[in-house]
Amino acid sequence: MLCVMAERERGHLGMTHNPFAQPSAGFFERGDCKAHLDLLGNVDQWGCKVLLVTGPRGAGKSVLYRESRGRLAVEFVVARVVGTLVNTRREVLSAVAQGLGGSAQDNANSSALASLIARGVGRGDEADPSCVVLVDDADALEPDAIEALFKLTGETSLRLVLFGEADLAPTVERVSARLDVECREIPLAGLNGEDARDYLEWRFAEAKYRGRLPFTDQQVSEVVRLGEGFPGKMNQLANALLAKLETGELRAQPARFPPQHRVLAVLVALVAGLAYLIWHQAPPQSGAVEVVRQPEADAVEPDDREDAEPARIVVEPVRVADHRSDPTSAKPLPGDAELSAEVSERQLQPVLEEPQLQVQVVESLPEGGQHSAAWHDEAWLLQQSPGTYTIQLVSVSSAERAHAYVLAQPDPGQMAVYRLQRDGRELHVILYGIYVTQEEARIEADRLPESVGSVRPWVRSMAQVQRAMGGA
Repeated sequence: MLCVMAERERGHLGMTHNPFAQPSAGFFERGDCKAHLDLLGNVDQWGCKVLLVTGPRGAGKSVLYRESRGRLAVEFVVARVVGTLVNTRREVLSAVAQGLGGSAQDNANSSALASLIARGVGRGDEADPSCVVLVDDADALEPDAIEALFKLTGETSLRLVLFGEADLAPTVERVSARLDVECREIPLAGLNGEDARDYLEWRFAEAKYRGRLPFTDQQVSEVVRLGEGFPGKMNQLANALLAKLETGELRAQPARFPPQHRVLAVLVALVAGLAYLIWHQAPPQSGAVEVVRQPEADAVEPDDREDAEPARIVVEPVRVADHRSDPTSAKPLPGDAELSAEVSERQLQPVLEEPQLQVQVVESLPEGGQHSAAWHDEAWLLQQSPGTYTIQLVSVSSAERAHAYVLAQPDPGQMAVYRLQRDGRELHVILYGIYVTQEEARIEADRLPESVGSVRPWVRSMAQVQRAMGGA
């Protein structure tokens, strides 16, 4: 009976639900994720008191944050903090105290909270590590909150794990060096091609989907390439692709002839057709009749227009001249005055080559940051008041992509771009607008123009942006 009811609940494509609409409650144990999770669960192998797990949005930081609690030994007391919910020094210390079982007064200040935590945890030289603090979205914490956590970790047996984006690393490194608390960074990498495909199959299996993936190999490759192998990004792309399949906008295409083979077949057909025309247009063998043929190349005119059709071969009908005596005395027929006596190599070229496609290329900006005044740069950002707010839209890996994205907006003057160096890679962060209050920025983030695409806007203070630029 239960099986029959489950079958009735299946929707389009035989799935019980869209597996990519919501984050998975499970854990995909492939790639580097399992190794990182095993390390987080074994405190003795950390080699330091603080771990920093970094990666872009969608890399799987929140999944590791969620799963880490279950991998730690049962004797550990774990306090979990989410930076997007509490981010000031007092709020963070209060959340840690409550998570570790402490009882603090509502009006307790930061110093009282820190003392309460230290008494409950024990000094570093008096107790073995038994308390762990896990902080998700740590890049949303204020700098003094991060410093307070590091200070507690250095003075007690507390262990700390921060999960955040790569631009958090410079701040953590400075605090770690100033307080002499060793920290280790764990950068998350995307899944490779095979593991990424297995991840998509695993998500479909969660929705009771049976059989092969409804995506073609080309569609899977695009999801993996655009998502950079990060689970969260691939979820968004697969969700959009699946929605098109369900609404009928896109259908799974059968395997087609490989593109290289199609090009080769076209070339063979072209050569065969040319040979056929030349063979059947040979002049008669009779010496009594002079045959005047219009050169084949004269019928081909290169067209540089964007909508020009591929070059075609046109052969004029064979004409018989009226003069039979001396071939050299033959006069041009009426209407043939524009025909050339010689066929140049330039005229024959369009017959053998395909028409050139015109591609609009966005040129990269010259080094030194010089560009038109279409958008704002790093120097402009450093001049803004640290108390203002902005909206971070997206980070891309090349300047060309960043500039193309900005120029595609209806008002590039609202945009700003700055560079960030992380692990030998250069990231280009794109910002939108400057706002006096955080609430004003949040309201604007909810009504961004459609031209920005499917992004997750992040309201940041200008002080955070300037610190990230200074750490780069």
